[in-house]
Amino acid sequence: MPPRKKSRKCRVPTDSAADVFTAECASQVAASTEHSPKPEPSGTARRALRGRRGGLKDMPNMPLDILIEIFSCMHPRDLLNLARTSKDFRTFLMSRNSAPFWKAARQQVEGLPECPSFLSEPQYSNLLFFSQCHNCLKANIQAITWEVYARYCQSCKDQLLFQEITPECDFIKEVKRETQVQGFAFTVIHLTPQRRYALHDQRFLFKPELERLRGQWAKLTDAEDKIRFAQAQADTVKERVTPITALKRWKVTQSDVRSAELEAIRKGRLQSILKRLEEEGWADELAKMDIHDNYRLEANKVVRKAQKLTNNGWRTIREELLEFMESVRTGRLARERAKVLQDRFEILYAVVSDYESAQPSERRSATSELQAKFADLATMPQFKALVEAPIETEVTVRDFVHLQSSIPSLKAEWLEARKTELLSQAEGLPEVASPLLLAMVAFKCISCARADLRWPNILAHKCTRDRRYGWSPYTSQMALRSVCMPKGEDLPWRGSELTFCKDDVQVRRSVITACGLDPDTATHEDMDQREARLVCTACSPDILVACKAAYDWKQAITHKRSGFKSMPSSNLECQGSWKLLDPQLTARVLECEQTLTPLNASYSPLLPWTGPMKCCAHCRHSTQNDMVAHCKDRHAVETPQLGEDYYDHPDSRKRTPVVRIYPKKIEAGRARLLEIGYGLLDTGVVYSASLFE
Repeated sequence: MPPRKKSRKCRVPTDSAADVFTAECASQVAASTEHSPKPEPSGTARRALRGRRGGLKDMPNMPLDILIEIFSCMHPRDLLNLARTSKDFRTFLMSRNSAPFWKAARQQVEGLPECPSFLSEPQYSNLLFFSQCHNCLKANIQAITWEVYARYCQSCKDQLLFQEITPECDFIKEVKRETQVQGFAFTVIHLTPQRRYALHDQRFLFKPELERLRGQWAKLTDAEDKIRFAQAQADTVKERVTPITALKRWKVTQSDVRSAELEAIRKGRLQSILKRLEEEGWADELAKMDIHDNYRLEANKVVRKAQKLTNNGWRTIREELLEFMESVRTGRLARERAKVLQDRFEILYAVVSDYESAQPSERRSATSELQAKFADLATMPQFKALVEAPIETEVTVRDFVHLQSSIPSLKAEWLEARKTELLSQAEGLPEVASPLLLAMVAFKCISCARADLRWPNILAHKCTRDRRYGWSPYTSQMALRSVCMPKGEDLPWRGSELTFCKDDVQVRRSVITACGLDPDTATHEDMDQREARLVCTACSPDILVACKAAYDWKQAITHKRSGFKSMPSSNLECQGSWKLLDPQLTARVLECEQTLTPLNASYSPLLPWTGPMKCCAHCRHSTQNDMVAHCKDRHAVETPQLGEDYYDHPDSRKRTPVVRIYPKKIEAGRARLLEIGYGLLDTGVVYSASLFE
């Protein structure tokens, strides 16, 4: 080992204050290094370390002019770290005589305000450049409590701060009253509450300061000492508040500068990654990326990292980025295909619209609601083959026009397919020509829980063309939806929402038999034309007034069904023993129903059972209100006619009002009770004593 170089000794002239300061520093450093450990013998084995261990241990022995030059080029953070490396450096740098070193280092930070007079240079550097909690040394505490010039974690804030209840506490009032120093105050700390939607900051007091001031005040007995105490505290608070604005402004500037530096590093890393990807052969794909894909790339965690890209770093993230680019290419091809499919669906829609407008009955009607729609035709194999042809294949209007003549046969084929689909769910039906038309056959919708859906009106049920499909983007289904939705067209029919009501077959058979028809042959139309009214003999009369309800055949099925929650508990146990009303009493009930229908509509015009859904034959408007006014205002039809200018939607249901039959006429008070309880008037009451015999 070569001999250690001797440090050059500086002569200390005495004709200058700076030379005196240098001599004092030299003697201090020499004194602090007298007790430094001796070097180990050369023969002692040492653990292999990277670089020289203890390379800076002799730095305090360097000439002072060199130390001044070195320290003046250091950042305050580095200077404080150096002071924490050894006792020698701490003794040297924490001395008041080292203040010029700290001041020179502080000048290396652009825009940093002067050190406040109540802080030492090391305290100032520790406050600004180190993020440990000043109480528990917890790391990464970014927020500075400027009022007390310290960093505190949340737990330490809870211990050291308490919320100020009133602007001036009793202690402040006492001091002001005895000293007449109106400027006496505590240090008020403004903190933003942790809770959300806080309208303003909260005021806190520093507990150590309050305890210190209370202790000092308690020891004072002389009036002049109390005045000097109050004035000193007032001056201290004023002095500590003055630098806060400049320090906050500098901190914000430093945060902005740091953010700009990190963003510049990120942009440089992004450019390096783009260059590497181009070298990997992705230049064409990068040029075709849209704004969404560019954002995904820039937001990727391995790209967004504020770190310069190196060869080792690229090898680490290469596979992940190549997989990302593969997904980008797959998505782009899917979008391009979806755009081509959407254009082809637009062509098909124009072809189908031209065909529909050329038909004699081009207006919408109840029959057209039961036919295949544009979306149904678009998903059939004949048109689907053209739409989903490879994107390299050119598909024109002429290709679709060639299939225009097959639209009627395709609609008939679609209708048969729906019939076969529903028949596959039905079990135990009689061998008849059209089993789906039987009154005993009904289907239930899983979405809306309707259990009275019948053929063929079920084809117009709204839930079978629900628009809440969970389709994946950039697929054929999504392209079809993009064409249908803006035009108000229905989506393809789906029967997965329907199920056969096999539990109600026996109930329906009993009701049909009670109406005097054969369940194996009676259809829905036969039951509607029968206009039979039934009374349940198994149910006890109404507990309020002795009366029985007259039901049509659909209401009777609902009355029997178990679990019908809106019925009284006694009806849930009803066995469905029905009695058919005689023709005279049935006619009176029907007349009463005609009276109650507009009455119920006047009570609640928005209820769905007040009338069927009406649809305009000239446009796609539908409403349960006045369709006549719509036809007059929008289509200039002087006298709109049902079936020509508007029609009842096949999926709508018209509920018959329930008429209650009483054994005899009752007094006015009881009649008034009926009017309030059931919504009936004298014109809506039927009496029959023989029914209760």
